[in-house]
Amino acid sequence: MAFLAPVAGRMVDRHGVRVMLAGGLVLIGLGCLAVASTSNRYLFSIAFAGLSGLGFSIVATHVVSTAVARLFDKHRGLALGIATSGSTGGQFLILPLIAVVLAQFSWRWSFLAMGIAAIALAPLLWRMLAPRPGTPKEHMRSRRASAAMPWRSCGAPPFTSCSGASCSAASPPPA
Repeated sequence: MAFLAPVAGRMVDRHGVRVMLAGGLVLIGLGCLAVASTSNRYLFSIAFAGLSGLGFSIVATHVVSTAVARLFDKHRGLALGIATSGSTGGQFLILPLIAVVLAQFSWRWSFLAMGIAAIALAPLLWRMLAPRPGTPKEHMRSRRASAAMPWRSCGAPPFTSCSGASCSAASPPPA
């Protein structure tokens, strides 16, 4: 997760938090489902460390914090506190439930339940992070989308130097 955190951060800049968080949940879910269904130790390792590990690095605190920072203009500190408390608060609730399933059934059922829950939460998260009508969309726009719309905030086309309210044409940067 530590190795992939900068990669996940870059992917958030390119694709946006909505895509990354929902995609990360799907990867976690698929990894858990694969772990639950395999008896092959190599496939188990790939599913657990590969798919689920990648998913966990994508839905980590840095991506959640980016989502909150882009969604909230007021009371951002409170929103960040609530969002990041979910990592420990979630463990407080989920780990005892997993322990009960482990004790009553088996580890496979625990991974199956986690996989189903993660995949079921992905569409809910996708919908919750959808841009709302009437709100500025700049905070949710990805880098690729903003690069496709090269107009500046002052309305000037690309390769235009802007200072304050006045804009003047400038030559393109050297190649």
